[in-house]
Amino acid sequence: MLLWSIIMAAGAVLSYFVSQYIAVATFVIWLILFLRMFILMLRKLFKNIKLNS
Repeated sequence: MLLWSIIMAAGAVLSYFVSQYIAVATFVIWLILFLRMFILMLRKLFKNIKLNS
């Protein structure tokens, strides 16, 4: 969770100083990481459910 906040904060600061496109790029990176971690959590959950049944 802290990693996601750091990425968004860095994107906000860089977009203020460099370009607004940096904010879009950091949002895309954040979204990819978020979905990757979410899918991994779902796989682990379903793996545990399969083992228990």
